[in-house]
Amino acid sequence: MGSIDKHTASDATDDLHERSRKLVLRCYNTIASQQELSGVQVASYLMNWPDHYTSHKFENLFLIGIESYLEKSLHEKRNSEVTTANSTTMDVSDTEENLNVKEVETDDFNEQFSIGQTNI
Repeated sequence: MGSIDKHTASDATDDLHERSRKLVLRCYNTIASQQELSGVQVASYLMNWPDHYTSHKFENLFLIGIESYLEKSLHEKRNSEVTTANSTTMDVSDTEENLNVKEVETDDFNEQFSIGQTNI
């Protein structure tokens, strides 16, 4: 009976070793097949030719630079609008002060009117 148990144990061990060997061989073949190059690829490399061809030429876009430029331009535009609005407000204030003091004469009745600011 002991010889049958030995034979069964050795079959299981041999089967395990064989499966392990096949797994390692399959991994090796997978890695080796990815490293193989054709004659055309080798010739292209040695002649310093490109490894791919395209029908179009593409340009790089630097989106971070474009975004920062647009944000900077937007801030400058807003600042100039605020500055313009402030100077316009000052001009309007000056004009209103001048209107408060200005007197208008009409030729029809020779009357004098004073234009003043009204709060409605």
